[in-house]
Amino acid sequence: MYFITPSYSSLLVWLLLITSPAKGQSPPPSPASWALTLQLGAPISSPSTAIRTFMETNALGGSASFSGMTYPNTKSLPTLALSLERFLTRSSIGVQVSSAQGTVEGNQDAIMRWQAISFSPLYSYYSRQRTTRISLGPSVQWIQTEAGTDPFPGLFGTPAKLVKKTGVVPGLVIEGAVRFPAKSTVFIELAGRYDGAFGELSNELRLPFAGMGRVIPYSLHFSRVTLSAGIGLRLNNRKRS
Repeated sequence: MYFITPSYSSLLVWLLLITSPAKGQSPPPSPASWALTLQLGAPISSPSTAIRTFMETNALGGSASFSGMTYPNTKSLPTLALSLERFLTRSSIGVQVSSAQGTVEGNQDAIMRWQAISFSPLYSYYSRQRTTRISLGPSVQWIQTEAGTDPFPGLFGTPAKLVKKTGVVPGLVIEGAVRFPAKSTVFIELAGRYDGAFGELSNELRLPFAGMGRVIPYSLHFSRVTLSAGIGLRLNNRKRS
């Protein structure tokens, strides 16, 4: 079985720095009561990292003689996260739904995919002007992994021969973000996010073309680190009298 334990110390330091209170007196925050945010992210660490190591360890890496492609070959879509929050004085309570997925291709037509959909209630603590925040909350994650062979990926409509496993695991979300401008209805947000998944999925990679056939079991962890950029709306943004 293959596991990864990436270091998250630099991410935690960055979260603490951006949420440190500034010295001196600052203007009051935007009077908005709600905020809706959509984020697009790029994974820094994900199950694809462990899958690449798994393939290299099991001689599924290298260059293909026919296509010239180098394996393992990772294909990732941007992560998506949608958040709705209700502001309190220096904090907010809200919910967030996020989705992430990836595909890794290897030699011998090997292909492995993963997907995670997370739902999380979040408590956020803000700076005085609500321009920086740190958020924390539990999550429930639906996770899936598929593994098998696909001789012609994306061509001729040939279905891949994959073994699929799904599950539901608890998790934890830690997120730090900076948003600007401070008082406009529309704002930009830059964020770093850790999704901890307290569980794993076991599956097997079957390779029917490797001699008499080969079956390789594996277990996959679904914890992820993501950097994202997003756009948001401050709702009920009425001026104070």
